[in-house]
Amino acid sequence: MSLNGLTSLIIFNASIITLIYFELALYLEKVFWDDFLGNSLPKSINMLISFVVMMNFGYFTLMFYIKILDIDYFVT
Repeated sequence: MSLNGLTSLIIFNASIITLIYFELALYLEKVFWDDFLGNSLPKSINMLISFVVMMNFGYFTLMFYIKILDIDYFVT
């Protein structure tokens, strides 16, 4: 696969991963944090925690995907 095609594939997958984990962050904030923390924090703090956690998951998923494809030019 050419370098241009591989770059397009990574950017497309990064956008899909971002959308999926964004939706999961919203779901996590509505369902999990309220029950887990007992509604002791404001909604904005719950949302911030949810976004940080899920975007970290998205980043590590993308890095795992890049490692599987054995791409060096994104990581260097």
